[in-house]
Amino acid sequence: MGEQTIRRTGAPSSSQKEVASRAVLELIVNAAGCFLSDPRIDYNCVDATVVSAEPHPYALPRFDVQLKASSSKLRVRRRANGDFSMQLDARSHGELRRPRLTPVKLVLLLLPTGVEVPRLICAGDKLILDGIMLQSDPRSWDPLAPGRKSGTVLFRREDEFTEEYVRSEMKRLGDGGVG
Repeated sequence: MGEQTIRRTGAPSSSQKEVASRAVLELIVNAAGCFLSDPRIDYNCVDATVVSAEPHPYALPRFDVQLKASSSKLRVRRRANGDFSMQLDARSHGELRRPRLTPVKLVLLLLPTGVEVPRLICAGDKLILDGIMLQSDPRSWDPLAPGRKSGTVLFRREDEFTEEYVRSEMKRLGDGGVG
């Protein structure tokens, strides 16, 4: 089904991107030996909670995830050094920066420019999503100055949200690392 057909049936590309970002998140989390708990639609800037299914010295390490997805050069900008940045509204920026008992990550599914409906590419015996997932830790963000309507969030190219990242974060948290 092409993008025009999807649009005619009432499913906007933003919905398709949201569905794709959730699906990719679930695949990565599952591959890391974890599961999603409490999947929600943007409740207090949290879309899902990633929980380890493996035993750790500290029980049930977890972290929250706020998902974003984009294929727009206007929404997500590529920086000269290869990193990416995007503007986040002041309310979300502040909510994600608030101290929490459970750490939170802003996770971005970044699709190629102009891709409105994410697709899987069949490559032999593999399915490949033409895009990457990056994460940013709100604890590293500077607070916004009073009156600012948005803030810039940096997604470093080396901060990919992968199976290895999820495993290492769960090990850190499960060994008693501070959220």
